Amino acid sequence: MTQRVDSGLSTCCLPLLNTMKSYFKYELARAAGVSMRTFSRWLSQNTLLLAELGVMPTTKLIPARAAHWICGQYGIDEGEL
Repeated sequence: MTQRVDSGLSTCCLPLLNTMKSYFKYELARAAGVSMRTFSRWLSQNTLLLAELGVMPTTKLIPARAAHWICGQYGIDEGEL
């Protein structure tokens, strides 16, 4: 079962919250194989959408919905986290 999230920038399907997990930015950066600086630059390209998902530039713990979107957007395998 999926939940549909619509925003002005993008539309994505997300699994229900009970199947997702929050991650720290450094965990997602490590899984992507990039430095925190590069990862932050990647995220800065989608500031408005991430703000809608509860992620500000200073946020360290990424909420589950946003983490799932980031993994899908940047090709991060959630199984490796």
